[in-house]
Amino acid sequence: MGRTPDCAVGEALLASRLARRTVELNQRKGNAMGRQTLHERSPVHDRQGERYGGEQTVHEPSTTDAMGGFYDEKRATSQLRSYRENGPIASTAALIEALATAGVEGATLLDIGGGIGAVQHELLDAGVTHAISVDASAAYLSAAREEGRRRGHADRVTYLHGDFVHLADSVPPVGIVTLDRVINVYPDWERLTGLAASHAQGLLGLVYPRDTPMVRVVVFGMNLMLRFKGKPVRAAIRADDAIERIAHENGLALLVARDVGPAWRVALFQRT
Repeated sequence: MGRTPDCAVGEALLASRLARRTVELNQRKGNAMGRQTLHERSPVHDRQGERYGGEQTVHEPSTTDAMGGFYDEKRATSQLRSYRENGPIASTAALIEALATAGVEGATLLDIGGGIGAVQHELLDAGVTHAISVDASAAYLSAAREEGRRRGHADRVTYLHGDFVHLADSVPPVGIVTLDRVINVYPDWERLTGLAASHAQGLLGLVYPRDTPMVRVVVFGMNLMLRFKGKPVRAAIRADDAIERIAHENGLALLVARDVGPAWRVALFQRT
């Protein structure tokens, strides 16, 4: 699909706003860092604000390092291979379908915790003009970027490496925000969901585990295994009413709620 001059102008404005907000955030963080002692600083903090190519790195050690270490290159390579061979998994495909039905033509996308980028790749093909891909895993972000180049999306995606909760001030509002299987593994999930909702000018799409006895047993078993292996990530079930409350507090109303298989729920909210 060809890009119109209006789309190009829109993407340029989005990139300009993103760069301006990033500079402001880095200046504030730089001032805060100047008040730290040498003992309090870490190499991770000293790398904040680096930019190279189309990717910006802003680290938050307590979450970015933990998530990035768990979602490593081996997992990213395996999931990218599976995506190329089979397409998106069922729950992700259902989210993409719900968004496409609601309308994505000409919109901008913020894909939080997007992993290998299945949502952004499919929606860019469906008419989204520009995407911002945020992930705590450098390996997953690299896989998303590799697939974006392969599909010809390289100039239509901005990649941000870090925790969205700490990047939110530098990211402009967009038409569509997605959280695909993210809030179930993020500790401060209410804050994350609230920030995501506040950035959604049109649609907010989520995929998260269903609250059923079977899913609770599976999550319990997964967490035992993760604890035994010394992994920093834990899974959890989030209540539907709590998610809806956060969405409503940010001016969004439930548009679609759909169960996908025995384990996952897709919820789509629209700004009222």
